[in-house]
Amino acid sequence: MPVVPNGDAADFLYLGMLSRLKGPDLCVEALGELSGRTDGGPTAVIVGTGEER
Repeated sequence: MPVVPNGDAADFLYLGMLSRLKGPDLCVEALGELSGRTDGGPTAVIVGTGEER
């Protein structure tokens, strides 16, 4: 049975502690790099708590 994507689904999920040690800034930078290569750019949901929130 094929999977039907939800219309408001995100392309990426970052789930973890929001601290420099875990690198959520790298995730955001990578999404920025991808946005210039695709129409509309990727979407992401970032979930977590920590010093970088």
